[in-house]
Amino acid sequence: MNEQEEECVDVGHAYLDLTEILRTGNDVIEQQIDIVSVGNPDESIGKLKVSLEAAKTLCSIYWEFKNLCKEEEEELD
Repeated sequence: MNEQEEECVDVGHAYLDLTEILRTGNDVIEQQIDIVSVGNPDESIGKLKVSLEAAKTLCSIYWEFKNLCKEEEEELD
């Protein structure tokens, strides 16, 4: 393994539930989420503090897409 590959080894992943943001319409501000091991997703190897200020945009995209699908569905009928 060369030096560059050694610097870029994935050891864990963190997940943020975007559906929760859509359901509540609230941004995520300094929420701590678990970092789980790549080898064992049941093993927490740390915490990550994240903020995502995008609730309004996510909701707008969701409703625009939903309306577009509804219009296409009506055209097919």
